[in-house]
Amino acid sequence: MKLLKAKISSFRSVADTTLSVDPRVTILVGPNEGGKTNILRALESFAPDKEFVETAVCQFSPAYAQGQSPEIQLLFGDFSTNDADMLTQVLEAEQSRLSSLQIGEGHRKQETIEGNVADDTPVAESTDSEDLPHILVPSSPLSPRFTRLTVTRQGNDIQDFVVHFDDSVVFLADNSNERALKSKFLDSLPRFLYFADVNLLRGEIQLDQLLSDDPAYEAERNLLQLGGIADLETLAGDPHRRDVALKKAQQRVTERLRKYWTQDPSRQFHINIDKETVRIRISDATGVFDFPDNRSLGSRWFISFYINFASRIEGREENAILLFDEPGIHVHPRGQRDLLPFFEELA
Repeated sequence: MKLLKAKISSFRSVADTTLSVDPRVTILVGPNEGGKTNILRALESFAPDKEFVETAVCQFSPAYAQGQSPEIQLLFGDFSTNDADMLTQVLEAEQSRLSSLQIGEGHRKQETIEGNVADDTPVAESTDSEDLPHILVPSSPLSPRFTRLTVTRQGNDIQDFVVHFDDSVVFLADNSNERALKSKFLDSLPRFLYFADVNLLRGEIQLDQLLSDDPAYEAERNLLQLGGIADLETLAGDPHRRDVALKKAQQRVTERLRKYWTQDPSRQFHINIDKETVRIRISDATGVFDFPDNRSLGSRWFISFYINFASRIEGREENAILLFDEPGIHVHPRGQRDLLPFFEELA
């Protein structure tokens, strides 16, 4: 399924705004303090395990004066066959226990975003408000097949999530059954993953640090995994097998990075182990052969960014929506341009 629109109300500096989402890459543009980061944070906070805190409520909104929580509403559509089948199966499994369809009590609003597909334009302007038409939810019979799924979060309890299929709202007389049904649907939705900082690649680390679970060395582990070394214990084993694996890894990572870092196609990775120390160096056309730590911040950021995220999506599909806050802020404009095809690959 794809996220088509998001409506955010009373969250931090965002009083009320509706954002159309491109099927692949959506870019928020606007001045400093324009609310771009708060839109990302609002989407991140949609997950049930994230708590709405009092300081998250916009002080200029009616919700703040009334002691209410922010409201985040997401409209999903463009279901694949697997998506539709999965959601329908969950619904049909609970259909026998569905005793009534009516608008639940205790919610501020029971409106949904108009279910239109987003524009083809890949850039969405961040605004303070957008006056879009809404559809009042009727208490009509629930169809087992649907084209739109709207989920609204209005508080911290599972009961504060309102689930609509097309224009019908699911409400069970039995609270425990309603909680179970809502939990199943929330688990099926894409997860929002927010990224502001990137672990920067180091040039020298100890082997025991690399083999530990310390998140500080995630970039180095991701580099080796991207290079095809899935089992890092290989580095502590037979020296010949280790050296062969490292040679293949540095070649593979070099080829992958050259696809995106167009500013210097001569750049190469060099990885070796001397006793218990792992050393990572980068060479280029200038003849410089140095650690990532001694490279420019922009170059080091781009390399680390690519390694961390490329290794994460390698050979897997995640039901996730990635939120990046000012990616490439330290990168030269030509390097920022190189980010665009990588985002397309991520999408």
